[in-house]
Amino acid sequence: MSLGLSPSPAAAAPYARMARTQRLKLLVLVLCALLPSLVGNYWLMRQERENRHDLAARQFVLRAQEVAQQQAVILARATQALESLAETGEEERLCEIVRGWHTGPEGPLRWIALASPEGMLRCASLASLEQFALELEEPSPLPAGEAPARLLPVPEGPLAGLLVLRDLPGPFGGLLVAAIEPAMPEAAPEAMAFLLRDLAETARTLPRAIPLAAPRGAEAGWTIPPLREAMAGHQGQGSLGATAPDGQSWMLAYARMHGTGAAILLMRREGEALEPWLPLRRSQAWMLLALLASLVALAWVWRTLPGGGAAQETPAEWLEAAAATMAQGVALWSAGGTLLASNDRWRRLLGVPAALATPGTGLPALARFLAETSVMPGADRAAMPSPAWRDIRIEHLIALLRAERFMNEPLALPGGRAILLRAHRLRGTTVTTCVDVTETTQAEAALRESEGRFRLIAENSGDVVALCDMDGTRRYVSPAAARVLGYPPEALVGRRVMEFVHPDDRDWVEAAAAALRGGERDASATYRFLRPDGSWLWVDVRARTHGRPGQGAAGYVAVMRDATEAKMAEERLLEALERMEEMATTDALTGLANRRRFEEALAQEWRRCAREGQPLSVLLLDADHFKKFNDRYGHPAGDECLRLVARTLSGVARRPGDVAARHGGEEFALLMPRTDARGAVHLAERVRAGVESAAVPHLGNPPAGIVTVSIGVATVFPEPESGPAVPGRLSARDALLSAADGALYAAKTGGRNRVCMASGEHGPGAG
Repeated sequence: MSLGLSPSPAAAAPYARMARTQRLKLLVLVLCALLPSLVGNYWLMRQERENRHDLAARQFVLRAQEVAQQQAVILARATQALESLAETGEEERLCEIVRGWHTGPEGPLRWIALASPEGMLRCASLASLEQFALELEEPSPLPAGEAPARLLPVPEGPLAGLLVLRDLPGPFGGLLVAAIEPAMPEAAPEAMAFLLRDLAETARTLPRAIPLAAPRGAEAGWTIPPLREAMAGHQGQGSLGATAPDGQSWMLAYARMHGTGAAILLMRREGEALEPWLPLRRSQAWMLLALLASLVALAWVWRTLPGGGAAQETPAEWLEAAAATMAQGVALWSAGGTLLASNDRWRRLLGVPAALATPGTGLPALARFLAETSVMPGADRAAMPSPAWRDIRIEHLIALLRAERFMNEPLALPGGRAILLRAHRLRGTTVTTCVDVTETTQAEAALRESEGRFRLIAENSGDVVALCDMDGTRRYVSPAAARVLGYPPEALVGRRVMEFVHPDDRDWVEAAAAALRGGERDASATYRFLRPDGSWLWVDVRARTHGRPGQGAAGYVAVMRDATEAKMAEERLLEALERMEEMATTDALTGLANRRRFEEALAQEWRRCAREGQPLSVLLLDADHFKKFNDRYGHPAGDECLRLVARTLSGVARRPGDVAARHGGEEFALLMPRTDARGAVHLAERVRAGVESAAVPHLGNPPAGIVTVSIGVATVFPEPESGPAVPGRLSARDALLSAADGALYAAKTGGRNRVCMASGEHGPGAG
């Protein structure tokens, strides 16, 4: 059965007379042609397995980085919350804040507490935790290298969880303690996740770590290198191999949490990413080994055959069968340059007519045919028609077919096909092979054209265009960087994005990078960029990932532009909004809060005092006979009189929760949370005495003859509001204001220039 080779009887006769040693040489030739394919397939299988292993490790490390970033953000928020609480200078006041602490459903803190230096909880946001004690052995610093924040895991008991400790300054000392909710990783069900307090912890001490996923199989007996040495050489992230007590290989991925001494450790079985692929590759390997063994057996049998006979007369038949199975064209030439045999693939790829494919054809005839139908790499098409040029090409092709020259670039044949020729010289013969590389050549040309278009756009754009890896390393930067950022492009290539980001803006940039690594196609961020002179430039960055379909993102393209003017316009807009908000809640004449602001503060403090069980007092005051003052002295003097009352009222309202407001006309109000009736009367008396001591003449206010005020005071212990307001019925807050207004009326009818409580009267001469 013919498989493509066409030896003639005249060409086969010399082979029939060859001795056994000559046939063995021809067999070795075929083995040499097939052996590289076998070795190449074996090498490709091993390389593919290693690539899959590396890809699985990189993906596992990316998952660990995501969990570490989430946990670092939670720890940073918790630390900031404790820092703000630590600014309170009084222990009693700090206890009030701690006991009244409430966090939202998605807040980073589960509960907070104030503890003594020995670890005893003095007060806590959950009353059930008070009087419990902490064991303070070996807390980890947080962040790394900075006091006073520390990280302490509590494995069991009422205080179990991940705690953040903050030492308090001042004479009473003590600690602020906060329990945080760890970030649960979106890991595969087979993975385990742990939070390590510091790099000294390994899987040998996993029961002391904080489990983020169920710690299956974390018993003693693991064989794992120390994480401290491993993380020191890989910028705080990477992967390791481990051996479980049952001998199973595990893959570990670790990532250091930014700004802390802690780390995230993920674990899963080593073979989970490779097991679906292994059976197929093993079967292919056995097939290749079986083919190689068959060829070796064929060589042994052929060598043992006796010389002469019919078996010696057709040595090209086994060459025909072997060459017909190859994916490339093969032709065999004698030492004198005569074609001995060729397969169909060789004839089809080169487009050789049947007359030139007949055994016995000489090399010059084939070279002339190829010179007329193909274009050599680097050829001058204008000079091709000249006879001298054709002769040069024929000589070049003959040298190539005899393995006297080597060609890197393919021949261009009609129809846009590209064929790569190779020749190998053996003893007395030459083997010529050809491969169709049309698709590869077209892909390379398209890639060069795409890269050229990209560089043309990038180098002529007013914005900075950068090509970055997924870890933020820049591989290309457009020339606009010198004008916009102040750096020549070569100064930014090879450096990471985070090296130039302002410390306060790193969370935003990390969030955008995490979104790209998590599969998002686009991301953006506005941050401050460090210029060469040490100044900061606001830039707006838009990034989009790129890569081959089905292979994930290989990197991203970032476009940067100067955002200074946009940021300044944004700041001016925010300032204008703040001024508008202030104008909407401030009385223009006195500078005090207006009635709207007073009612908002009353509702807010009512809820706070109801939650904490604290009293709430309201003071209403009115300038005595103010209309007569206005009529006698004029409106400018009346405005100055109102400003005097406002200044006196503001001088008394000094606590953070106190709100002094102009309630309407000549009427003023003072909101005093956490103030009982006695304290409210005392403050009201200070206001009354302050206005009286100013001694502003007012002849229409006998018998004093000066400006005075009458004040009504009401105090209540608020209760939580339940249900909507009922039409026709005063709410509890309105009832409080009504009581203060009634006390003000009583002060006026009782002689003015006095303070009156809703349940009694206080003033000059009053009891």
